[in-house]
Amino acid sequence: MPIVIDRIKNERIPSILYPFAFEEELCQKVGDGHEPIIHIWQHPKAFVMGLRDSRLPHAGKAKLWLHDQGYEVMVRHSGGAAVPLDNGVINISLIQPIKGQIYRFQQDFEIIFQLIKDTLQSYPVRIEKGEIKGSYCPGDYDLSINHRKFCGIAQRRQLKAFIAHAFINVLGIGAEKAKLVQQFYEIASGGRIEEFNVPSIQLEKIGTLKELANVSSIEEFLFHLKIALKNKYGDKLIYENAQSFDTLYENEINQMMIELKTKYDITQ
Repeated sequence: MPIVIDRIKNERIPSILYPFAFEEELCQKVGDGHEPIIHIWQHPKAFVMGLRDSRLPHAGKAKLWLHDQGYEVMVRHSGGAAVPLDNGVINISLIQPIKGQIYRFQQDFEIIFQLIKDTLQSYPVRIEKGEIKGSYCPGDYDLSINHRKFCGIAQRRQLKAFIAHAFINVLGIGAEKAKLVQQFYEIASGGRIEEFNVPSIQLEKIGTLKELANVSSIEEFLFHLKIALKNKYGDKLIYENAQSFDTLYENEINQMMIELKTKYDITQ
């Protein structure tokens, strides 16, 4: 039975590196027999690059520009490309063991896709799955309503466990989020978008659940998410305080943060 760690109400994340280091460490524990984890978190203002983004010729300049806008910046080690985070974005990570000798990575995506679909089942909208060209961080598991992406799913695999991570644009204006990513790529590529084959962002391709489904608040979304979790896992679902995990694995998480920053940071 998964353990749910919900940081939304009372947990302030000290750094954008923290949730990624936390999940990397917990993924190792899950692979070694710990119960599966569902991690729910937010960051007030961060910009998460993909590995390819960090290798663009002017990525360092773009990073400084983002810092000037008040964004904390990191390069993630999971799949995917650039994604902006703010208080209108909910992040959900499912950490589960890899079972059996035959592993199909699509199963990871399907689990979290179905969870988000179930969360929104009471709204009169149709959730589509498939790449939305012109969106940021495009992929086969883009989730959209009326051809506007509101959610992307990425994956991180270890030897014995995996992390399926979704960002969900709940509140805000989709075009503004898309504009930020568009400007980032313009700076990071030196204006040579086609030459470096970076995503060509179309502002109208990104939306939020506020715009697309009339979800009025983060609390409303979380209410429906918890119903979906209860329907899937039953009354025995366990909710734990994040602080107990943070304290128990403090040294390991701090060391993982150092490793992630050292290995993936932009130095140019």
